[in-house]
Amino acid sequence: MSLREKLNNNPAVATGGAAVVLVICLLIIWCTFSGGGSGSYEFVYYNSETKTIELIRSSGGNPIVTPLEGTQTFQAILVTCSECKEVKEGDTVESLKEKDMYIWYLMRDGDADSAAAEQFMDTMEIRLIDGTDWVNLSTAKGDKLMSSAYNSICGSGVVPQRCGAKPRD
Repeated sequence: MSLREKLNNNPAVATGGAAVVLVICLLIIWCTFSGGGSGSYEFVYYNSETKTIELIRSSGGNPIVTPLEGTQTFQAILVTCSECKEVKEGDTVESLKEKDMYIWYLMRDGDADSAAAEQFMDTMEIRLIDGTDWVNLSTAKGDKLMSSAYNSICGSGVVPQRCGAKPRD
C-alpha cells in the first residue's frame, strides 16, 4: 500500500500532518517578521555632555560604535562586581554605582572610513569615562589602559563580570 493510499484511507492522519506543516510555516513567518526574530538588541551608551546613559536599539545585534551624529555619545562597556542589574535610560555614574555597576570604558571607531583599516579592531579606540584621550585598542597603550581599569574596579580577588546588550522584542 502506497503512502497516498494510506492518507486517502485515513483522513485524520492527513489532516494532522497538514496542520503540523501549517503550524511550522506560520512559526517561521512569525519569527522572520517579528522584532525578536530579527535580532534587535538594546545597547548602552554614555553621553559625556549630559553625563547620562542612553539605551539605543540596534537591529542585527551590532552596536553603533561611531559617536552618535551631533553628540558626544559613545558605546559604554559595563561591568559589575556582583550581578548585572537593569540599566535605565538617564542613569548616571552614581546611580550605576548604587547597582554595583561601573562603566569600564567608552568605545568608538576612530577611523571608520580609513581604507587602511583591514580589520574592525584596527581602528577601535577606547577611553576611560573620566579621560579625555582616545587610545587605539590594538596598541600596547590600549591594552594597558583596559587592563588597569579592569583590575581596579572590584579590588583584589574579584573578577568583574561584563554586562552585555539585551535582546529586545
